[in-house]
Amino acid sequence: MGNHDDDYVDEWKARWDYSNNELWYSVDRAGIHFTVLKVPDLELLSDYGPETEQYAWLVKDLRSASYDNEVRFKCVFMHSPFYADSDIKPIYERDSILVPLFDEYNVDVVFAGHHHNYQRTKRIRNNAVDIDGTLYIETSGGGGIPREPHPKWFTETCAISYHFTQVDLRGNMLHFNIINIDNNIIDSFVLPSRYNDPIRVHFGRSDDHPAPSDYDGDGADDIAIYRPSSGLWAVKGVTRGYFGSGSDQPVPGDYRGDGKDNIGIFRPSSGLWAVRGISWAYFGREGDIPVTR
Repeated sequence: MGNHDDDYVDEWKARWDYSNNELWYSVDRAGIHFTVLKVPDLELLSDYGPETEQYAWLVKDLRSASYDNEVRFKCVFMHSPFYADSDIKPIYERDSILVPLFDEYNVDVVFAGHHHNYQRTKRIRNNAVDIDGTLYIETSGGGGIPREPHPKWFTETCAISYHFTQVDLRGNMLHFNIINIDNNIIDSFVLPSRYNDPIRVHFGRSDDHPAPSDYDGDGADDIAIYRPSSGLWAVKGVTRGYFGSGSDQPVPGDYRGDGKDNIGIFRPSSGLWAVRGISWAYFGREGDIPVTR
């Protein structure tokens, strides 16, 4: 939904069937998670701000997709763009609401419109160029008068042209062709899945502690994190729960001897060892280093 459609929400709902009768939704197709947002104007925080229903839904949606082992790509669609500039409206760089979510949940591509031209960014994370960041694509060459784009530090390429964007999934690659009104390709590139290489996976955030271990007993260690600020344990594709807090150190291990590693913590301040669902005991003192294997 674009900024010119915002006065006709009731007509949109009457004409098309929206999930829960709302104007944001997501679907999964062929390993791609598509998230569609209602952001007709970035200045209207009442649509997408942190206190809105849409924002709460988006957090749950992206989090769920991040834990889905079948999802190879996450793509977001919205009207108003970030990281784009032209005659039609001044630049929108990093905002403090949606872009941090795209960073945290490793969104691969954000598609937007509004500027009546084509712009593709470099991959961006934390408001800087990063090869593991998100790609922002402004593709709005289908109707209004084309507007001159203004390249900035984040711009990879841009064009003033009527056009459409064609995306094909081939294996673990997205192949992009941007085709103008004369059927000429004005941009072409390939985006690999973040999960194409099993040794490069994004999971967790900067304040998490890595806690890899064989939690499902299949003979291979699983990607996992422990978050001291909340006691969160998250094992990619397996489980999540809360156990421990503060200065506790993660000490997973096969404490039952059944071939599956258990969640456990060591508390240096008191020497406490606690294994989730099994037992706890005191062993050691402050300054000791826990050894589980």
